[in-house]
Amino acid sequence: MNKPTVLLVEDEPGHVKLITRNLQRRGCEGEIKVFNDGEDALELLLRRGQYAYAELPSIILLDLNLPRVSGLEVLQQISRDPLASQIPVIILTTSDEPEDILDCHELGYREYMVKPPNYDALYMRMQRLLQEAAQQDW
Repeated sequence: MNKPTVLLVEDEPGHVKLITRNLQRRGCEGEIKVFNDGEDALELLLRRGQYAYAELPSIILLDLNLPRVSGLEVLQQISRDPLASQIPVIILTTSDEPEDILDCHELGYREYMVKPPNYDALYMRMQRLLQEAAQQDW
């Protein structure tokens, strides 16, 4: 399997640094692309504008509390896109509100972790989701 590309959608620089460093320490060798708002992430995931021909990420780590376009809106929009909807997503947010969790579940996204996560558990979830996605490829 090629090295996976991780899309980290997170607006807090401290969280970006912690997440990136901890994933690399655990063996994440692929590129980690960081977008700090939901609007830019959607441009990539829906292949619009400068990202019309960009390669999609292998997995998405998504905060819900983002500027311009919320993480929930990102989920709603990518769930309607035939390609973007196939990308595994882990919601990684500070919100432990039952309503937020339910909203994500209703859209079909069940991987929900509250920050700061257990990084071993996060890395294992990522590996599992990437393996499942690879098995679905034709």
